[in-house]
Amino acid sequence: MGLYRGSFHLSLSLQNMIMVRAFILCVLVTLTITSLIKDLYIDRRALIGFLFSLPFFFVIGRVFLRRVNLFFQKRGFGVHNSLIVGYDQEAIKVFRRFSSFPELGYKIKGFVVRKANPAQRVESSTSSLQPQYTFDRLEDAIT
Repeated sequence: MGLYRGSFHLSLSLQNMIMVRAFILCVLVTLTITSLIKDLYIDRRALIGFLFSLPFFFVIGRVFLRRVNLFFQKRGFGVHNSLIVGYDQEAIKVFRRFSSFPELGYKIKGFVVRKANPAQRVESSTSSLQPQYTFDRLEDAIT
């Protein structure tokens, strides 16, 4: 699951591009094998049906693996508690990116800042308000 999980770090368009490449390679390998092995007779209708059904199986497989991944993450497997160091715009972008992709498995516990500012809090659609931890309260954040 680690290799599949690693592809979640890519954008959705790049994930789909990988799926299209895998489909093209699968078609080429299938056609090469059926043309090289002369004794192997495969009905053309069955071969065409197989090749047209492959994208459907790719999509079903991706949906199934995503659901399995989220199921185990809800049970606590593959979830990593994380702290974001800093509280500037880049840190908020990182927080929103991790919050928008729960399948990555990162649970943001808060921000590590030099000086806490209670007026500055960030909230996402999937996470509640995130606390700010100063370096002297870092032990509280870790435990």
